[in-house]
Amino acid sequence: MTVLSLSPDSGSDIQAHRPTWCGPREWGARVKLAACYRIFAQLGWTELIYNHITLRLQPEDGADDDDGPTFLINPFGLTYAEVCASNLVKIDLQGNVRRTAGQPDWPVNPAGFTVHAAIHAGIPGAH
Repeated sequence: MTVLSLSPDSGSDIQAHRPTWCGPREWGARVKLAACYRIFAQLGWTELIYNHITLRLQPEDGADDDDGPTFLINPFGLTYAEVCASNLVKIDLQGNVRRTAGQPDWPVNPAGFTVHAAIHAGIPGAH
């Protein structure tokens, strides 16, 4: 049984709102991670702007496998209730933000990056 599928759901409304700078598989992952943030906000599982939930992208999801693994993290300064698919930040394990033309420019909390990069580097299967 799959609890969280990252398939792009090509026939769904999810893809109808995908920006041009994002591929369909990465967009599907972004939408589901943003939904996770919103659920945590509704449940009160937040600490202002200082917590993070990340998702490691797989090569087929839009990861830059030539440059190593990448993952999505919330932008610094937003509450969980403000996180959406388009403002999640794609970052590599060295802290380099991976943006494409037209993508919003959001900062990343170095403390969140440090902990989550170590987890994603040490446990490749942790998504």
